[in-house]
Amino acid sequence: MKKLTEQDLLDLKKDIDKSKLKVAELTGEKKSITQQLKNDWSCSDIEQAKKKLKSLEKDIETTERQIDKATKELEEEYLCS
Repeated sequence: MKKLTEQDLLDLKKDIDKSKLKVAELTGEKKSITQQLKNDWSCSDIEQAKKKLKSLEKDIETTERQIDKATKELEEEYLCS
């Protein structure tokens, strides 16, 4: 095995420090996003957010169908008369 030089060790330390900083940044982002989910959507984790999203998508589909039905009824009533 190759013996590490002082420069090799300094480079490794630099890489480790960069990685630690990135982990700290990502941890902060995760906390911020989790707090936003909690505040805006009453979801404490990503699984709850996924369930909420599915529920909202179903609500949108239902509303779109209702709008389409009402639009067709209005068209039939006013265009066929």
